[in-house]
Amino acid sequence: AVLVVGVLAIGWTAEFDPLPDEAVAYGARLREAGVPTHFMDYEGGIHGFDSLPLEVGIVARARADQLTVIRRILAAPQEEP
Repeated sequence: AVLVVGVLAIGWTAEFDPLPDEAVAYGARLREAGVPTHFMDYEGGIHGFDSLPLEVGIVARARADQLTVIRRILAAPQEEP
């Protein structure tokens, strides 16, 4: 079996990011260009929240969400070139 992974994007932003609208718009442009895009927004989060310790609830939730998306991508059937 050959595993072929094309271009894809996984992104997230926080409610209190300095440029949340720009991040959402970037995700929309990627989708419009045909790039499979998984985008998550975290209410109550601050910029850089994902670098805080896992004991911080929002960080643990975000990490779990990110791993779920990655597992789903890796488990999906891949097209061969």
